[in-house]
Order: sequence, then C-alpha cells, then structure tokens
Amino acid sequence: MLSLIVNPCTSIGFFRFGMPISDAIELLKRPSPDKKRTEYPVNKIEIIYNQHQPVTSDIVIKLVEESIVLRFEPKTQRLRHVEFNDITKVELNYEGKIFSGPSVDCTFVKIYQVFGPSTAGVMEDTVYHLSYQGITFQIPIPKKYTHLYGSDNMLIELPNGTTPVATKMVCHPGVDMDKLKLPTTKNKNGEQVEYFSEVLVNLKSGITVCKKNVKFYMSPQDVLLELGEPDKIYNKRGNKLRIHAPLASSDEGTTSVDYFFNYFSRGFDIMFNGNTHQVEKFVFHTNVAGSRDFNIYVKCNFKIDVGELLDDGKNLVVEPDLKFTTIQSFLSSLSHSKPLVNEDTTANNPFGGTMLHAYPGVIFEVLKNDYLNSVTVFAA
Repeated sequence: MLSLIVNPCTSIGFFRFGMPISDAIELLKRPSPDKKRTEYPVNKIEIIYNQHQPVTSDIVIKLVEESIVLRFEPKTQRLRHVEFNDITKVELNYEGKIFSGPSVDCTFVKIYQVFGPSTAGVMEDTVYHLSYQGITFQIPIPKKYTHLYGSDNMLIELPNGTTPVATKMVCHPGVDMDKLKLPTTKNKNGEQVEYFSEVLVNLKSGITVCKKNVKFYMSPQDVLLELGEPDKIYNKRGNKLRIHAPLASSDEGTTSVDYFFNYFSRGFDIMFNGNTHQVEKFVFHTNVAGSRDFNIYVKCNFKIDVGELLDDGKNLVVEPDLKFTTIQSFLSSLSHSKPLVNEDTTANNPFGGTMLHAYPGVIFEVLKNDYLNSVTVFAA
C-alpha cells in the first residue's frame, strides 16, 4: 500500500509541487535500491491529455488503483496539484500522525486533532470544503444536515451523533487554489535547478541559454565549456563516438558520421558535422503529450525570431506552443519545398505521422493537430 507524507504547499511524498512531469514519471518507474520494486509500488498509471489542445489543457498522471491524480499545467509541464479521489486507499501522514488510510477514517475530529482549527469552510451542494493552507478536504454531508453548515457554522458532529468523514483531498502550493504560484524547480536534494529557461535562437548565429552562447561552427570542446557534459552523445550509425580523439588524426576527405550532443534535460540537441567537428544544427523539442518523443526530452522554452527570414521588417517569435498555421501564414511570401512525411513517426503514434516543412535555415516538424513537435535550425 502507498504511504505518503504530506508537506502542505511543498510536497506529497517525493512528489514536489513545481516538479517537471519527467521527474514524476521517473519516480513511478525508478527501481528502489534493492531493484525489486519501484520507488512507489503502483501497478498501473494512465497519462491523460487533450489530443486536440495539448498545450492549453493540463496533463494528468493517474495512479489508477490509488485514485490519485497528479495534475501538470501545460505551459511548463510542472506539477500543479495532487488530487486524492479516495483517501481510504492510501496512508497519509502529517508530522508523524496518520490521518487517513484503510484503517483510519479521516473524520472532522481527526482532521482537527492533526491540523488544528480552521476557518469555516464552503458548502457546495452536499459537499463541505474545509481548507487549510495548501490542503482542501472534501467532506460529504447528508442533505438533511447541509443547512447546519452556513458561513459561520462548522459542526464536527452531526445531530445523529456521527461525525462526517472526508472522502477526497486536494493538495496544492500556496493558500488559494485559484491563484496558484508554482515554486521554483528543485531536485530531490532541494537544490534549485535550471528548468524551462529561455533558449534565444538567432537563425544566423546560434543560441543563447542562461547567458551562455553556442554558435554555429563551434567545436565540441567549446560547447562543453559553455553547457557542460550532454546527457548522451548519439552517433547516427550507432557507433560510440571517440569525442576526445585527436582531430588531426583524421584523414582529409574521409567521410565521417555526424553526431549529436543530446541535452534531454534542456530539451534540445546539438549536431556536429562528422568531418569538420563543428556545430551544424540545433534541434528543439516541445515534448507534446502523446507524441513519439514524449518524455524523452523536457519541453524546450525556445524563442525563434523568424522575421529574420523576411525583408519587410515584420517579426514573429516562434515559441513551443505556437500553431504551425500561424507560422506558415507569416512566412507565406517565402518559397519552400513541398512538406515531407517523417516516416519514422508513423507507427504507434496517436497523432499520426509528422510533417516536415522546410524554410531557409529552419525545419518545422508538425503534428496532425497543427502543433510543433520539433524545430531544427541549421547553418545556411
């Protein structure tokens, strides 16, 4: 059975408010030190998203048997709040005191014993909402007694001698659920980490991220100095890259394999020409839920001014949530090749195969719902 420590406004167990969805998924699948179970012993999860409006609707991870919903806001894909739709299915603990679980009823009395007094709640139909900072309990009240729970009344015992029992609970950062402000992203040690930082893209020169510049034609060594080690190095032919091998040892004219620095935790790749060992391309990923690349990369917060492609002084900044039809309309005066189907994406993809739309110096990979899957910028 799942047992979770509740830290109001901060975390539920290892699930920290403001954590990226990739971190939450990792917690649910990561093996424990004995390698026999995951960090959280859950048997089934579902990832729920809006296929037609994936960038404006929350992404949900549902722990099916535990009736827990982790809700992530769509722009930054960070944990917004946690819903317990049946609090009898998990053991909940606050400051060393268990207040709900299969053998502990979450009664009005128990809530008061553990959390202390609270201001009067709000009655909606037959459900009483009792709130503390970062926590709201939902307590069903028999219809014949709902009139007893006015704005100033809060009975912990009903006239028939029973005490109401909470069945649901919502945990969130801050005081007001309607005005949530997510905390900064931190790692499991509580240290602040870079996440969803702006990646400013200049089609002619390269990128700037966290005041660090990576330019076209930079060497791998220079990129490492700017961004640090990548999460992975990928060779197109699948061979391991000897990144530290002397460049001078390569024979002139030898055809080598292009390779990528994969920065999964930043949401982009950097491609190097296998012959010159210089930066040739940048690939930015949107991490749209349900796409083939979902949860491989975090969502990249790129800003690309495609107005540089035009001579009329107009500008349009392409961001990860922008629809392609908007971009296409803006660039309508430019000649571009006929879109191609990315055949690698046609199998087992709820969005279907993606389309590649090429313009001078930039390629947009577009999902069937008109949202971007990735953007590739290359040295023209």
